[in-house]
Amino acid sequence: MCQSCGAPLRTQARRTPPPEIKDYLVPAILSFLFCGGLLAVPAIIYSAHVRSKKAAGDYEGAMADSRSAKTWLTVAVSVGCGLVLLVVLLGLAAN
Repeated sequence: MCQSCGAPLRTQARRTPPPEIKDYLVPAILSFLFCGGLLAVPAIIYSAHVRSKKAAGDYEGAMADSRSAKTWLTVAVSVGCGLVLLVVLLGLAAN
């Protein structure tokens, strides 16, 4: 209440800043180039969705796509590193 006139005071709504949501775009592109090849494509797609959903204010959708991008990134890097390791081991075994 206003002390001088008695009118109710308007309070401004506090805006919470958007949560920090990682989009994993750069690691997804690097994994496409150096590790997982085609398995990194879904990670790139989900990463792009994170950016667009975050810009639109859909933070829950951005978080879900961020988790999916991270999952596909992990799969791509794991498979890529596993294949490199397999090739190295087979090369050593052949000698």
